[in-house]
Amino acid sequence: MLYILSTPIGNLKDVSYRALEIFNSVNNILCEDTRRTVKLLEHYKIAKKNLLTYNDHNKEKLVSKLNFDEDYILVTDNGTPSISDPGYFIVNFFRNNKKDVTHIPGPSAFLSGLVLSGFPTDSFSFHGFLPKQEKGIVEIISDLISREETLIFYESPHRIHKTLQIIYKFFPNVEIAIARELTKKFEEVLIGTAKEIIELKKEIKGEIVLLIKPYTVEQEINNEEIVELYNIFKKNSNDKIAIKKISSLLKINKNTVYNIIKKN
Repeated sequence: MLYILSTPIGNLKDVSYRALEIFNSVNNILCEDTRRTVKLLEHYKIAKKNLLTYNDHNKEKLVSKLNFDEDYILVTDNGTPSISDPGYFIVNFFRNNKKDVTHIPGPSAFLSGLVLSGFPTDSFSFHGFLPKQEKGIVEIISDLISREETLIFYESPHRIHKTLQIIYKFFPNVEIAIARELTKKFEEVLIGTAKEIIELKKEIKGEIVLLIKPYTVEQEINNEEIVELYNIFKKNSNDKIAIKKISSLLKINKNTVYNIIKKN
């Protein structure tokens, strides 16, 4: 049997009695990083286990060596396995081999960030890590923002300031939240436009959840920014699709977009 086991995202006290029972009773643990798992096991004085590193690079080789006469636990570094990691692969492997799979629920960083932000929770979607390049960030946010739901991403502390600059440049009026160091001593949630957060001049460290509030109000944007958006969208599509994307994003008539592009 496979136990998908959620672990603390920061505070080691955020572990359930059931999770500890499973840790004590199952010998084999598939880990993203064995060092992180050892820290948790030692904290709760759990006897030494058979720890196996499981990641995107070795997943196929590892599952071929599993002994189906034994039980296994799947954990990630922190939070819930299969959220922005390759846990789904081993879940499907067990299911395809007619083995039982269950989940021991617990913390998840993107859900904690959502409830702390105060943004609408009746409709939201999670999209993992944002692309690294400006073009990719603009395209994914542009495609999603018209859904009128809270958008949730993960972001690296090394890239968050660049991401904020991009959001400020292309989506200056959207309200965002940055939730960081969740459940830890320095937990913090910053809320405002990208410009307002940039002007705080804070060093944003730790694991980050980035949220974008549903955006329904028409914003003003100058002609140069429309042309810049057009040049980004046009690289992977034709004129018609690029203009449609800009029209949907900015909530302005497609003919208006077309005329601005032709004049510039």
